[in-house]
Amino acid sequence: MSTSPTPGLWRLSAVLLVSSAAVTFVISAVLDLLAERAAQDRLARRRASFGSTSEVTSAGETSTLGQQAMQEQVGLGVRPPVEAAVAGP
Repeated sequence: MSTSPTPGLWRLSAVLLVSSAAVTFVISAVLDLLAERAAQDRLARRRASFGSTSEVTSAGETSTLGQQAMQEQVGLGVRPPVEAAVAGP
């Protein structure tokens, strides 16, 4: 003689399934939010440690950090990328 699942058991199973899906969704959303905030904080700290993104050169021209890095690489004998080599003054 076999017993079949009762309607109460099916209802309980459905409630457990829906509640576990909801809890999983909420935990996932919270962890995503925390990861995004941590990444933004890390980026803000990295930007703060580098200071300003541009500074005025002795000739009075504004030089970005990328241009400064390019000038340092050229000064060290590093070959510049093709775009910088082709671009005129």
